Amino acid sequence: MSEFLMSAANITTDGIPAIPSDLARSAARYNTFRAAFFARWHPERLEMLILTRLADTAQVHRVRSAGGGWSPVDWSADGSQLLCMEHVSIADRRLWLVDSVSGQRERVAISSDSETGAAGAARFSKDNRGIYFTSDHSAEFKRLCFYDLGVGRCEVVYEATWDVEDFSLSEDGHYVALLVNESGASGLVVLELASGQNVPLPTIPHGVILGVTWHRDNRHLALTLSSAQIPGDVFVLDGS
Repeated sequence: MSEFLMSAANITTDGIPAIPSDLARSAARYNTFRAAFFARWHPERLEMLILTRLADTAQVHRVRSAGGGWSPVDWSADGSQLLCMEHVSIADRRLWLVDSVSGQRERVAISSDSETGAAGAARFSKDNRGIYFTSDHSAEFKRLCFYDLGVGRCEVVYEATWDVEDFSLSEDGHYVALLVNESGASGLVVLELASGQNVPLPTIPHGVILGVTWHRDNRHLALTLSSAQIPGDVFVLDGS
């Protein structure tokens, strides 16, 4: 294949203006990528070596906690507690309550058994009495659950033969809008929490809903939807 290789010295250009050096510097940031590559596991511990690059130097980095990490999720209404998620693995994500003053943390006891599960979207209830969250603990699909902070008990609010991927609580806490993965498309379900009954909805175009958000009037629901016919657009449902 050497006959196809040419050096810059062998290339002759004619009628092409010179490229300004500042343009080359400006475009350089779009041509610079830093990727990481797995190298070796530690022989005894859950650690690894990865290969990456900083500036023009190739480096080896030691990663001591592979796959784990913590992330904040939501504040309680009075600001006294922070809801956090511990990412142990893709199949094991745990919820914790962290006291904003003392820093003490308490794990949200989803179940008394030892079975692991992956929590997903999670938010404090509007009245601060508990936590709504999605989880596939002891189930095949993610369900919407509620953890009562007063009694320390968890109950299932909604489940289907699909994953509940995300949800949004109305400002008054009376309704919850659920996004359900239905074979790759998004199904929208709105529940009245007190009765557990479905709220009738108009027909929504088939596609993927990227998020739902309630208006403060607890009646209008905004959503972003994309499909083969709709590259991305915003819709508003009127619940009156």
